[in-house]
Amino acid sequence: MKTFKELREFNFNKAVKSGYLDDADKPILKQIEKTHKIVSFMLSSEGYELRVKCKKTGKVKDYVDKNPQLVLRKAKEDLK
Repeated sequence: MKTFKELREFNFNKAVKSGYLDDADKPILKQIEKTHKIVSFMLSSEGYELRVKCKKTGKVKDYVDKNPQLVLRKAKEDLK
């Protein structure tokens, strides 16, 4: 049985199945995951929200936009 923490972790395949992301977004996510951990990726009233946590420092950053691909691009550019 999975724990609550395991159920809340980001899963790329579930995001694709839900329609939030495309298979073409996988390389961008791989690049982000090299230095950061994806805490959450969800749809809210403000738009798509991506929350990442730095593996070294533990700082959390949030990115919000109306388009999920734009959220990923913003995070990719900011986290370089």
